[in-house]
Amino acid sequence: MKNRQKIPAAASVALILLSFGLSGCGGPHPVFEVPFTLADNHIIVEADVNGRSGKYMFDTGAGPFLITRNNTDNLEDAGVKVDSLFLNGEFSIPEVKKLDSIRICGTTVKNDFMIVHNTNLMYTDIDGILGLPVFSGYYLEISYFGKKLKAYKERPKKYSKKIPLEYADGIYPEIQCYIDGHSVPFLVDTGSSGNILFPLPGATDIPAEKYTQIHNSNNTPYYRVKLDSCDLRFQKYENITGFSNINGIVNYAPIFERAGNIGADFLKHYNIIFDCKGYRNTLLYYRHNTVLEPLFMRNGISQWLLCGRPNMSFNKYGIDGWNREHDSLLVTSVLADEPAERSGIKCGTRITKINGQPVSRFSKHKLETVLLFSVNPLEITIQDESGSDKTIQLHY
Repeated sequence: MKNRQKIPAAASVALILLSFGLSGCGGPHPVFEVPFTLADNHIIVEADVNGRSGKYMFDTGAGPFLITRNNTDNLEDAGVKVDSLFLNGEFSIPEVKKLDSIRICGTTVKNDFMIVHNTNLMYTDIDGILGLPVFSGYYLEISYFGKKLKAYKERPKKYSKKIPLEYADGIYPEIQCYIDGHSVPFLVDTGSSGNILFPLPGATDIPAEKYTQIHNSNNTPYYRVKLDSCDLRFQKYENITGFSNINGIVNYAPIFERAGNIGADFLKHYNIIFDCKGYRNTLLYYRHNTVLEPLFMRNGISQWLLCGRPNMSFNKYGIDGWNREHDSLLVTSVLADEPAERSGIKCGTRITKINGQPVSRFSKHKLETVLLFSVNPLEITIQDESGSDKTIQLHY
């Protein structure tokens, strides 16, 4: 038998603690951490930009620029020309300047960054937008559960699930998803407050006949897309419907003409690590931060809707949106050429009864169940232009 050297008890405890610190805590510690708050699913951090403190939205879909309301007259021109920047529905000519510094939680990051000075930021209560390139050179963890951004030099090993990631144009984080068997790029976008925005009809390999146009009061061209399966790589869904907006702010950038969008209402169910070490093709790491339900997206009427109850028929009648007003429902959108529209129901139509029952007796959930997921014929009572009731039978 070989002689074994005895280790003093105190040393044994130290070795155990050291071992736990190296392996039990998920590997490396962050170089720095940035606490954040969530406002309408937007990540809001405090940062010093060019020596001035402010609140900034962290937006992985923002591209290479930092956008701010702060005065930039003292900064050197970057020599970069941007023809137009589409913000808040208006075209404007931005100033592009060299940035002196960005400091986040006492740490200076990316000194050679460029800044775009623009007062039209869509949001009135923030000072600007920080893009993902601010954290170049790090593995960046977004901990929605812990409300922190964490920058690492080495990847934490506790993240074992991974997805191939490509930085389109070197700056936009995209993952390839699978929609009805077609490979489609999706932008991972913390700056979008919603769920999933599907690609526009004709913009990808998704057949255009999958889309149905939505008619609404302001004539904005929206579409509903019905899918057999959608594998977002984080999670897979079957028999769902999505939403596409041809006229939204994001769709004016070339990347959105060919790609979908994964927003924060989806992403907040995960903790995510971006590899920002400088490789165009790399990996995105993730793990669930809550116990997931089979489909955690809440059903409802929303412009940013990944909705659905698995294996159920959705919206066969075509009443796509409504507002409750007193004792009636005011229809705000209908699907083109579906039973409701063909029967004379349109934007502005008032519904007073459903299957003979006053709509005031219907809860929000029951309205969605009946109007969106009913598999039986519907009897809809509407008010005509004279205020008289008219009953319509809807079949499909």
